[in-house]
Amino acid sequence: MPFSFGLHPAFNVPLKEGERFEDYRIEFSNHEDNQNMIGPFVLKGKVIPLNYELFEVNKTLMFEYLKSSEVKITNQKYSLKMGIVGYRYFAIWTKENAPFICLEPWHGHGDLKEVEVDFYHREGTFILPKDNIFTTSYYIEIE
Repeated sequence: MPFSFGLHPAFNVPLKEGERFEDYRIEFSNHEDNQNMIGPFVLKGKVIPLNYELFEVNKTLMFEYLKSSEVKITNQKYSLKMGIVGYRYFAIWTKENAPFICLEPWHGHGDLKEVEVDFYHREGTFILPKDNIFTTSYYIEIE
């Protein structure tokens, strides 16, 4: 059976009244670079400062084969950590002035452009043989 899926959790940012979206940042557990970025965004390091302008240019920040095992949303007072081991893709997105950020570990993704490829052969498609089981997990931790 062919299949593909991703998780779509969203988190309130800012967390408390009086804070701004720009007070927060995304931190990866390892140094990342542009080699695993899909699209025009460039990341060299461990930190992405959050601001809405970033998402005007890059609707979704999408990474493939991250070196990091965890990603964190933090304002240096509060943090939320997500374990993402085993996921091929990782995406970050929000909408203009929305009070949330989405951190999405994916095993596969929707088409990035129109394709004429059978689902069995699309990027990120798994084939699960008869009588086999596919297991995955992730975690969210409040610090």
